[in-house]
Formats: sequence, structure tokens, C-alpha cells
Amino acid sequence: MMSTMSKPKQIKRARKQLVKALEKHAEIVSADAVPMKKAQRAAARLAEAATEYARAVEQKTGLGNPFTSGGGGLDESTLRSLSAERDELAKIRTGGIPVLEERPLVLNATGDGEAPEGTPGAPGQPEPPAAPEAPTPPEGPATPAPPSQAPPPADDPVEGDPVRPV
Repeated sequence: MMSTMSKPKQIKRARKQLVKALEKHAEIVSADAVPMKKAQRAAARLAEAATEYARAVEQKTGLGNPFTSGGGGLDESTLRSLSAERDELAKIRTGGIPVLEERPLVLNATGDGEAPEGTPGAPGQPEPPAAPEAPTPPEGPATPAPPSQAPPPADDPVEGDPVRPV
């Protein structure tokens, strides 16, 4: 049936039929109520499309059926190499975060926790200098700012203000 077409066109056509059959099958079997006859027909069409695709690929490349286990004709050493690479990638992507160095936890600066060696406040290390205290404001009534520094009242127009006319 497909022998009059070029091999790449055969693969492309078989792929389109396979995708169409797979989508139709998924649509039928994912419904709330699965009609058994329709599901069986869709499964048969899907199997036929998969077989046709595998046949087209084999004619062009010489590789076996890509839908069966066995790696599609890969030799044993390649399969082992791919499996080892997959396992190594899985370890890297899903492994835990490596801990580089353990150090005691400092809970706060008041000395409730253990400070790491070499830090100020740790046993045998000098205490850090105390922070200077902030100056306290003078007591008494607050004095208003001189008139030259006071902001204009909200009702007075300001020169150059684009919102309020002068």
C-alpha cells in the first residue's frame, strides 16, 4: 500500500495516522462512560496504526519495532550505558543537597546559642564592642520649625505647581 511513496513520506503519513488513532483512542477511553465496542474498535485502529508506523520505520532504517522493549535494536553495551547515564542523572536531579561543613547554630546575638569558633563572642574570643546608644531627644515642648523651613499650607498655591494654578 505504501510502497509507491518515498520512505520519509511513508513514515510521516504513518505518524499522522498513529497520532490520530492515539488521540481518538484516548478520547474514547477517558470518557466518564466508556462504550466497550467503540473502545475495542479504537484499540484495533491504534494497534494497526502502530504496526504500520513500525513497518515504515523498519523499511527506512532497519531498526526493529520502537514500541517493543529491547531498545529498538540497540546493542547490549549501549543499553547498559544509557541505563547508567539515566540513573546518574536521576541521582543528580533528585538527590539531596550536599552538606559541605557542619557548624554550630547561632540562635541570637545575646549568647543563647553556641557561636562558631573564631567568631567574636565564642569561648576564648573577645566580646564584640557594644553598639553606641542613640542620643535621646531633649525633654520639653517641641519647637515649631522656623517660617523659612515650614512647608506651605495645603490651600496655598505653589509657584510652578502644574496641578494648582498660581
